[in-house]
Amino acid sequence: EANLIYQRLTAGEATFEEVVEAHSIDGWSKPRGGLIANYLQGERRLSYLQDIVFNLEIGEISKPFPSPGGYAIVEVLATYPERLREFSEVADIVMSYLITQRKEDRLKAVLDEIRASVEIEWIDENFTYMKDTAEAKKEKEVRRFTTTS
Repeated sequence: EANLIYQRLTAGEATFEEVVEAHSIDGWSKPRGGLIANYLQGERRLSYLQDIVFNLEIGEISKPFPSPGGYAIVEVLATYPERLREFSEVADIVMSYLITQRKEDRLKAVLDEIRASVEIEWIDENFTYMKDTAEAKKEKEVRRFTTTS
């Protein structure tokens, strides 16, 4: 199906927006006509697009390629010159990264403290009474459907 869509696009039989509306399964980009604005080189968002998108020229349509949930086709509408972004443009991203990093560091420290303060003792005989999850589920199903007279 993706190859047929690609053929229709390259033959000029349909616009990109039309095929997105008719065939896209992506809930985020479909309402936007497939448009992914300001996609930057090196972004982790939609990382499967990186190698494809940045090797296309303006107006070029990619051949279908594997993506999460199926196949994707991309068309490059514009490119922007490489530049350093102002801090105001990336402040939210930086702040989010720092907060996440501090949370992860604190969680690791708390878990290390807990591990150091707890002694775990395994008593093998206790495991002899444990049932395999699959066995226990099977027994439960058998009991549910068994009737007594």
